Amino acid sequence: MSTDQMNNKKDKIVIKEEKKIDIILINWSTFKDRIKFFDEIIARLRLEGTPICIAVFTLGFITKFWLIYLLGIIYIFGILTLDLLHFRLLMESIKGAQEIEDRIGSKLLNVTQKLTKRSRTVIHIIGVIILYGILILVGILLIIFNLLLIELSY
Repeated sequence: MSTDQMNNKKDKIVIKEEKKIDIILINWSTFKDRIKFFDEIIARLRLEGTPICIAVFTLGFITKFWLIYLLGIIYIFGILTLDLLHFRLLMESIKGAQEIEDRIGSKLLNVTQKLTKRSRTVIHIIGVIILYGILILVGILLIIFNLLLIELSY
C-alpha cells in the first residue's frame, strides 16, 4: 500500500449509521428554522413596508410635491427587492427540507411536504405582484395627477 493510499484512508472519517441520522435531523431542523426565519422577515416587510409607503404617499398628497411620490415608489421598489430576496431564500430552505424528507422517505418526517404545494406558491406570487403593482401604480398615478394640477394652476 502506498503512502498516498494510507493518508487517504486516515483522512476518511467513518460515521456510524446512528450519527448519520442525527446529522440529517440536525440539517432538517436547521432548514426548518431558516424557513421560519425567512417567513417572519417577509411578513414583517409587508406588514411594515406597505403602511410606510402609504404614509409617504399621504405626505406627498398633503404637501402636493410630486417628488415625495417618487420617493415612495423608490421605497416600495426597495421593499419589493428585499421581499423577493427573502422569498427566494425561503424557497431554497423549503427545497432543502423537502430533499431531506424525500431521502428519508419517512411518514414521520413530512411536515414540509404537507405544508408546501405548488398551487399555494403560485397564488402567493400572484398576490405579491398585485400588492406591489397596485402600490407602484398608485404612486405613478399620484405623480401624474400632481403634475397635471401644477400645469392647470398656471
